[in-house]
This record gives sequence, C-alpha cells and structure tokens, in this order.
Amino acid sequence: MRTIVVGSAIALMSTNLFGQDPAEIQAMMPELVQCRADWHQGDTTWLEVTRTKLNYTEGTLTSKAEYTMQLKIVVEDSSAAGYRLKWQRFAELPEIDAGELPVEYRDAYEKIKALDIHLLTDTNGTLLEILDREIVIDRWIELMRSFLPMYIDQLDEEERNRFQALEANIWQFRELLSKELIEEIQLYFSPYGLYLNTRRPYTADLKIPNVITSGEFPAKGTYSISIDNANSYRINVDVAVDSVAFRKEINRAIRSIGRKVEGSQRTRERDLPWMNMSTSMYFILDTERSWVQEMKYRGEVRSAAARVVETIFITTTVTAAEPNTLMKWDAVIDAAPNDPSGYVERAKLLAGRGDHRGAIEDLTMALSLNDSAHQVYFYRSFNWKAIDQNERSKSDLLRAMELAPDSLSYQVGFADLLVEERNYAEAQERLERILELDERCSQAWYSLGIIHRQLYRFQDAIDAFTRVIELTPGDGYVLAHRASARAGLRTHEQDSLARLDLAASLELSPDNPAVLATIGNQLLASSEPDSAIHYFDRLVALDPNDAMAIHNRGYAHLLAGRYDMAINDMLESLEINVDFAYAHNNLGRAYHLKGDDVAALASIQRSIEMDPSNAYAYYNQGIVLRALGRSTEACNSWQLALARGFREGYGDAVDKELRLHCR
Repeated sequence: MRTIVVGSAIALMSTNLFGQDPAEIQAMMPELVQCRADWHQGDTTWLEVTRTKLNYTEGTLTSKAEYTMQLKIVVEDSSAAGYRLKWQRFAELPEIDAGELPVEYRDAYEKIKALDIHLLTDTNGTLLEILDREIVIDRWIELMRSFLPMYIDQLDEEERNRFQALEANIWQFRELLSKELIEEIQLYFSPYGLYLNTRRPYTADLKIPNVITSGEFPAKGTYSISIDNANSYRINVDVAVDSVAFRKEINRAIRSIGRKVEGSQRTRERDLPWMNMSTSMYFILDTERSWVQEMKYRGEVRSAAARVVETIFITTTVTAAEPNTLMKWDAVIDAAPNDPSGYVERAKLLAGRGDHRGAIEDLTMALSLNDSAHQVYFYRSFNWKAIDQNERSKSDLLRAMELAPDSLSYQVGFADLLVEERNYAEAQERLERILELDERCSQAWYSLGIIHRQLYRFQDAIDAFTRVIELTPGDGYVLAHRASARAGLRTHEQDSLARLDLAASLELSPDNPAVLATIGNQLLASSEPDSAIHYFDRLVALDPNDAMAIHNRGYAHLLAGRYDMAINDMLESLEINVDFAYAHNNLGRAYHLKGDDVAALASIQRSIEMDPSNAYAYYNQGIVLRALGRSTEACNSWQLALARGFREGYGDAVDKELRLHCR
C-alpha cells in the first residue's frame, strides 16, 4: 500500500496573501524568497532527531520521556519531474553482545536498528509520496515480533507477566512508529515549496493530518521569515488548531483504538474533557535552499486538568559518522565481495560486540583474498586470544611479525601472549630487546611493568609504569597500575604515594572500569572494604555481567565479616563465569568462616584444579584441612603455597601456620 501525501502538513494551504492586491504583491516580489530544493544525485545530509514528551497534571510535571536518533537523507535520483530520496531512520537500541544472542535473532537485531523509506518530491522539494511506508513498517513489526520471545526471557517474573500480552497488541508499536515517521518526514519537508515574503508575516488555512484515523485537524498558520545571516534564513510558524474539530478527531482516534482492544468500552464525545491544541515551529535553511539545517516543532495539548507537551528537534550533523551497523558492512560486502576491506571492518564491529568467532570467519575470508595483509593476521590473533585459542593466536602473530618485522606493536603483542601463559622469563627477554631498539616504546614499558608486578618486583614495576607516564602522560589506567605496585611495597611513604596516584587516575578517568577496579583493589589491600564496595558497585552498574567486579565486592564483604553477602556475590560471579578460579577459592574461604568446611574444601579444590599456580588457594586449603583435623595434608598444602610464592606475594602467614602446626 502506498501512502499518498499531497504536499506536506504545512504546505497544505492557500498561498494567497490575504487582503493584498496583485500590484502590491508584485511590488514586493524582490523581497520574496522561494524555499525550493536544489539537489543533485548522491547529495547526502545527516540529521539528529531528539523527541521529548512531557506530561503535566494540574501544573506539575508527572513524567518525561526523551530519546535521540539519527537520520540520513540521500538523493537517489533526480529528473525533470522531481527527486527520489531515501530516508533512513537509525533507532537507538540497547547494545547487546551479538555473541550472546541465539543465531536466529542476530540478523533481526541488526535489521531492527534501521528503517529505509523512499520518498518522492517535486522539483521544489515538496513531498508528494511516501512510497513504501506500510511495507517497511510491517517488516519492522515482524522483526519485533520475532525478537520478542527472547527479550521476554531476559525479564524478571513481574516484568515478564506485564509483557505477556504484548505480542497480541504489537499493533500499538505499529501505530506509534507510523505516527512518528509521518511526523518527522512531513515536518522536515514542510518549508519546501513555500513562497514567503521577507517583509511581513501572513496567515493561511492548513490541515494537520491525524495519522491514526487518516483524518485532519483544521488549523490556521501564521508564517514569517527572517534572514539569520549570509548563509541561512529562518522561517517561524505558529499554528492554532480548531478546538472543536480537534476534539472530534480525538474521539475518532479513541474509538479506532477501542475496536482493536478486546473488552474496551465505547467512549462518547461528551465524556471527553475540553481540549485544545497549539503548535509552533521554526526552520533554518541554508541560502542555497538545499537542506534544512535546524528545525524545532513544539506541540501542546491542554485540557482542564492536564497538558502534554511534545517537541521534535532536528539538527544537521554534517560531521557525524555513519552509524556502524552490520547492515552497512553487509551492503559494502555485497557490492564488492572480492574486496577484503569490507570483511575486515565487519570483523572489527563483530569483535567489539563480543562475537569473536564471527570476526574470525570474516578475517579468514579477508586473508583468503589477500594473504599478505599483516594487520589482518594481527586482528585475527586478537580474536583467537579472546576465545582462549592461544596457540592459534601465537601462530597469527608470528605470521604478522614475519610480514612486518619492524612492527614493535606486533612484538609487544607476542610478549603479552607469553605473559598470559605465565612465561614471564621469555616475555621479559623479548620486551627488553624491543626497548633496546626503541627506548621510547611505551607499550613495552607497560607490559614490562605488568611482569614485574606479577613477580612481586614492585620497585621495578613502579619504575616501568613511571616511564610509561613520562612517555604518555594523562593515562589514568597506568597511574592506577603504579598505585597497585606502590601498595605492594607496604611502606607508609609508598601507601601515601599510591593514594595520590589513585586520586589522579580517578580524576583523569572517572568512569574507566580499569581505574575503578584498581582503586577498589587498593582499598581492599589497605583493609578498607566498605570504601572499596563503593567502587565495585560503580563497576557493576557500568556492567552487570562483570564477574570480577561482583567477585571483588563479595571479597570486600568477606573482609568486613558479612559472610552471607560474600557467598551471594561469589555465587553470582560464578553464574556469569563458572571457570572463575579466584571466585571458587574465595567462596571456599567464605564457607569456612561461616562454619561449613565441607563445602569450603570442595570450592577450594575446584579452584586449584583450574589454577594450580595460585599460592593463596593452597594456603586456604591448608586452613580448611586443619579445621577438618587433617593436619598432615594441611602442612603439605602450606608447603605448596610457599613453593608457589606465597611469602613474596602475601607475607608470612604461611610461615606462622607451619611453626604452630607442622614439625
């Protein structure tokens, strides 16, 4: 079905200047400005739309809803009859890790983000037809319908019950989306085709469409024009809607909705309260009459006890980047299937959303088209690492280094892989060779600092991080790492310096998860668990699936003696990451302190199976075995803790246990 629009909402009016004779009009012609299009095929403009709705009851604001989206208008074709345009509306949707979605929903999620509508205008830019609105909206609703079951599954029981009837009434979304599209398109094209005088305002009859009922609101519009500057001019429009006709149209709309809702009661016109509607808007156009640069619509519906104010604000975003969607890169790849760059860019987007396997598939395709692209091997290496395929990651990095032997970034990346494998000696040797080649390589200094800290060489770590800060000042993350290393020295002076580093890192990066995590951990090390919880709560608010933050919050509760809260957080972190060895270890410690040593031992042994290098897990195992009366086994566990570096990392607690209980 086609939607036929004879002119735009504002263009539906008489253009006669009331009360003026032709001679007077002719005399004013030099002052007359025609708002017309001057477009060419391929012309593109980016817009940002902000919609706001405010509800007032007896003068008090009771609710506010606001959201922003982007629009893109492209001139696809031009002829002597007019123009064909593509109007693209990019919706704001919550970011979802595509890798967590079932395969059947991934395409739907991407397609639901954008709507493409085709428009026809005359040579003045006056809107004539919206070609495929019904088809596009129906397709969007079907995608919503297919996506709904998975969305409902993510809700808690109360919200799920509220949404159960949504599928049957999904037409409501259709009506809302249809209304919004009509409003935005018609408002945007309102000034085109108008002839406005720069000297005096005038009033004309017009009709505002009611998209729900296909009816109209009769109104009068007062127009004026002014020159803003050499590059643009401004049109102001004030609209007064006929209140009687408006009330009748509201009643028609309510009846239309009522017919679709089972069990709804008939609404009589006399039951409706008195209502009035007024609107105002302005447009700023460039002097070449090519595009609207800025537009604001304000509509107000008022009754005896309440009013609703809705605004639509559109601004040109010439410098805005095109939204980075899979749809965009799918189109690029379809247009040039033998060009590897499209696959690489789509892989970057997939990787950013957590779909590393999908990224690997695209990067592999890119390499089949060009197997000498060293950067693609490097990108694929990153994705192999993200899914714990370290050998494949190393293989790709070695290939990248072979193709680009002078790239220090690739060499540092390879050293970082060795750090992941706890092969610290070889990693350190490689990093030191890199620094011999380029003493100013901050990446190498940073990785070297991580190694020193992991091996409890805290002063060396401080020196390395200090060098990074000298080379790249202003990095809050590195300051937080240096603070952690300072705390490891356990001196009053270094603790004070660590606090200064943490304060500076927080000022530079107030919402950086790595900074917040490091500050929280430092407060834990300083025996300030309640202060640490504040930062872990902030981390969880930023990412509710951050298993480490939830675990660390639980550890803070553990230190504060709140064992049940600690156990709850540890279990929650393990629901997110069942292989989280540290969480199993500290869950065991919490069970022990609560008095359940059987559960404690099972959790700690599970932790050791996952990470046999954790000295603290052996210490905890010894404590629990001693409590269970298995002293010989406890002493063996403490000896293993020492062998794995407990004394260097955590102090002399094991030595004390050995002196007390082991001979």
